[in-house]
Amino acid sequence: MTTHIIIINGAGGSGKDTFVDFCQSHHNATHNLSMINYIKQAAKALGWDGGKADADRQFLSDLRQLSESYNDHTFKSITTWIDRRIEEGLGWDELIFIHCREPHNIARLKNHFRHNCSTLLIERHDHETPNCDADQMVRGFNYDEVVHNAGTLADLHEMAREFVVRTRIRSPTSLLDFLESAPWPMFIKDLQEDFKKVNEVKGDIQP
Repeated sequence: MTTHIIIINGAGGSGKDTFVDFCQSHHNATHNLSMINYIKQAAKALGWDGGKADADRQFLSDLRQLSESYNDHTFKSITTWIDRRIEEGLGWDELIFIHCREPHNIARLKNHFRHNCSTLLIERHDHETPNCDADQMVRGFNYDEVVHNAGTLADLHEMAREFVVRTRIRSPTSLLDFLESAPWPMFIKDLQEDFKKVNEVKGDIQP
C-alpha cells in the first residue's frame, strides 16, 4: 500500500500550513505533522508565550538542537508513528506532511522513508525571512519540488490541488503490490472528481 510522505519546508510566513490545509480540502486522508511541535510543548513549560519574534524562533531552534542531541525524541516519535501506520495497513493513499527546517534532518527523514517520500519547499519572496538559524537555512537543501507562493490565496489553492493530483498518481515502490491491492473504484472516482474540478475552473475544452 502506498503512503505519500512529503517533507515540507519554508521560512516563517511562507504559507506552509495554508498549503497543507488546501491539500487537505482536496484529499481528506492528509496529516500535518511537525518536527517542532514537541519542542513547542517543552518551550511553553519553560515560559514561551507562543510568540513568533526572531528571539522566540531562535529559542525554539536552540531548544530543538538540545533535544536532538539529548535523545532525538522528535525524530524517533514521528518516524515510529508513520512506520506503524504503514505496517498496520492504515496508510493507504494518505498524504503525510512533515514540517522540517534543518537540511540534515530533512536528509535523515528522506533516508529513513526512502520510497514514496519527497521534499517540498514553499517560497514567498515578498515576505522577509525571520532572522533565526532555522529560517536562514531553509534553502540549504536540494528539494524535489518548489512552490512559489507569489499570487493570491486562490492561486495557492490551485497549486495545492495540482500537487495532490500529481502526488497521488506518482509511481509506487512496488507496481505489483499496487495493482494487487489498490481500491480501484474509489481511486478512479476520486480522479474523476479531480478532473471535474479542473474543467469547472478552466471550462470545458472540446477537442
